[in-house]
This record gives sequence, C-alpha cells and structure tokens, in this order.
Amino acid sequence: MSPKNFFYASIPSCAVSKKTKESQESIVFTSNEKKREVRKNGKIVHLTNAEFEIMHYLIKRSGFAVSREEILTNIESIKL
Repeated sequence: MSPKNFFYASIPSCAVSKKTKESQESIVFTSNEKKREVRKNGKIVHLTNAEFEIMHYLIKRSGFAVSREEILTNIESIKL
C-alpha cells in the first residue's frame, strides 16, 4: 500500500484522517451512529442508509484491511 493511500485513526472508532503527499492538508471523516451522519472535514456528507453503514464500518475499522466479503457479511442493509 502506498503512503498516499494510508489511513489512520484520529479518534478511535469515530474518525479517520488521510494526509496526502500532494498537499499538506488532512481529510478527516467522522461518523456519529446515533445521528446516522458522516462528516468530511466537518461538513455533512449526504448518504443513503447503506452508504452510511459502509462508511461507518470502514471508519470503525480504520487501520485494518477490509475485504468486500467482510463488508457484505457485517453490514445488515447490504446482505444478500
């Protein structure tokens, strides 16, 4: 995995940050499960229920590789 694609948790289980080589600004994603919202750099990102659950799961699993199979197994709204 290249350094520009590396994600790390800013706040455990609720935020993830990405810093790119091209620019020195950080991109921070946060999620609030009670409000069912995801924010990018403090601005609300409008998502469907399935999109929210996927983003929230990925943020919670920040720092770990997540396979498609793991997502399909663990997210109720997209189970087949």
